[in-house]
Amino acid sequence: MERWEAALEDYETLMQEVPGDEEVTKGLLEATIQVKKQHNHERKQPKTSSDLKSVLNDDHVRQIVTAAGN
Repeated sequence: MERWEAALEDYETLMQEVPGDEEVTKGLLEATIQVKKQHNHERKQPKTSSDLKSVLNDDHVRQIVTAAGN
């Protein structure tokens, strides 16, 4: 992930230096997409096994969701 973030920073700098360059624009778009994908993937991944919950039934689901909103 650090490589995509570094590439994103580089492309942002390049856009200021050579605005309108098609290759730089494409690279910036690709780096932006990859960084967003990685951030979304990290949010979906449980950080530890303690973040995982066992669900016993529908009422238990409601309790877990309600508790998470507090």
